[in-house]
Amino acid sequence: MSGGSVLYVTYDGLLEPLGSSQVVPVVEGLAAMGFDMEVLSFEKPEDLSSHAAVRAMADRLSGSGVRWSRARYHARPSVPATALDIVTGIRRVRKAARKSDRLLVHARSYVPAIMAWRGISGTRARFLFDMRGFWVDERIEAGRWEAGSHLVKWARRAERRLLASADHLVHLTRAGEENVSRLAPDVTLPESEVIPTCVDMGRFKPSSQREDLRSRLGVGPGPVIIHIGTLSGWYLGEQTFKVGKAFVRRTGGEFVVMTREVELAQDLAGRVGVAPRILSAPYDEVPQWLAASDVGLSLVRPGFAKTASAPTKVGEYLACGLAVVSTRGVGDLDAHFEGSPVACTMSPDEDPDRVVEWIERTLALADRAGSARALAKRYYDLEAGIEAYARVYRGLGVTPCT
Repeated sequence: MSGGSVLYVTYDGLLEPLGSSQVVPVVEGLAAMGFDMEVLSFEKPEDLSSHAAVRAMADRLSGSGVRWSRARYHARPSVPATALDIVTGIRRVRKAARKSDRLLVHARSYVPAIMAWRGISGTRARFLFDMRGFWVDERIEAGRWEAGSHLVKWARRAERRLLASADHLVHLTRAGEENVSRLAPDVTLPESEVIPTCVDMGRFKPSSQREDLRSRLGVGPGPVIIHIGTLSGWYLGEQTFKVGKAFVRRTGGEFVVMTREVELAQDLAGRVGVAPRILSAPYDEVPQWLAASDVGLSLVRPGFAKTASAPTKVGEYLACGLAVVSTRGVGDLDAHFEGSPVACTMSPDEDPDRVVEWIERTLALADRAGSARALAKRYYDLEAGIEAYARVYRGLGVTPCT
């Protein structure tokens, strides 16, 4: 018999790159271990409009033994739209909690955590708060919310309630685990686990036919530096493009940017004076572009919020054998990269030429790909992450089907 069931609630859609890379493989892995898994995700209208993509994801999850419930994500106006989604989530969670005597609600970040906290009220269900960083501080530091505003005061009160009500916490970083008490100094926190963002080492890997791959993608003979994902918010878009420009100038190689923010990328290119290859490609194409590249950039504005952050792209870069440049003060990257010949952290305003000097040294290493893969395996391996979640589930009274 099953020892309970899990409702995994995510505000990131499974049809988005982040949900596809960080939620789907985890829930599939847990289902493969025998856990009774259901996912409630909030999908953006533009993603739901692709009926083929919806059907493909539904078939994939069904084939993996995962049930998928989806709700429509509302974007504007921001606060009322999120409030509407929260009400929808609370109703869905409450319905699930009343149907199951032994339900664990796994809430991925703050908005789903509010849904879980309110939805299980008055039931025997348990609540796992998978924090994914310090959400309130992220919005303040990114300039999206004003410190001291009524919205921030409300969010702080909710944050305290969530930390006090959760049965268990999951953090992305050791630094986040150490700093979480600063969010609610007088709250007795539950037990916690550190599980960084994970990468599927079987999917993200160097190519055995790299030259053929590069030829097929139209990549020239020189080295390639790449940035994937967001360029706005706390990402240092202009500095990223300055490093890309210095790389092209010094090595004769190519600068590739894979992002949904195409207009911003084009604006940055014009402002900095560089001509990267800008791609808005499906997430399924990311592994091949990484396998065709040599260096990955993850330049983030450091701050208190980012101590709890673990950029997804870092593990993906390393798993594909790339050298990695990031910024100091982001999550555990300083500790993870210490002493590594293929990964480094630098000041957010580092001279781009100095960054490329370090890159040039890594390009000369004989086993760059092997060293990068070993670092990814040590810290970001998907299988280890799934095992860690399974331990947390068991500790909260949910066991696999027998």
